[in-house]
Amino acid sequence: MPKIINTHEILNNIDLAIGIFFSNDFCLVKRDLNERSIQFKLATYLQVLFKEYDVDCEYNGDTSKENDIKALNIAKDEINKINKPNSKEDSYRISPDIIIHKRGSNDFNLVVIEIKKSTSNELYKGFDLIKLKHLTIDYLGNKYNYKIGMALVFGTDENAGKKSETFFQLGESITDRTQLR
Repeated sequence: MPKIINTHEILNNIDLAIGIFFSNDFCLVKRDLNERSIQFKLATYLQVLFKEYDVDCEYNGDTSKENDIKALNIAKDEINKINKPNSKEDSYRISPDIIIHKRGSNDFNLVVIEIKKSTSNELYKGFDLIKLKHLTIDYLGNKYNYKIGMALVFGTDENAGKKSETFFQLGESITDRTQLR
């Protein structure tokens, strides 16, 4: 069983990892390179700071599902708001960009992070927000219940070094990090 980490410590560790990323890998955002390169490098710094947890990129496993595939049930009205085509079953297979968790169980899901660049398509940014909402609450049969969801958008080119963040907790969007519990 991993050590319980409070929200303040979680946010400090994430901020530290982002700072190290900007110090060591600034060229990835400056040159507007692939999002997967950015998430991989950030995840490597997060792993050092969350030693008792697993930090994974694009992790799609879910031992609570019969097919072991992470998927979300999402209400059609939410999908329609962002003009994304509906799936036939209202279930969407997902592979979050970065998760901090313990593999093999949904009991220790700490943080889920979706990363985008400022140049990313708005549809994908919108879908990330919907996923984070559903990954942080038991809703429509989704039982992931991450303590914190984070949408992280990195500025690129002349905006490199800037970032915006939106947090989710218990299915609610929170822009002021001081309101996180």
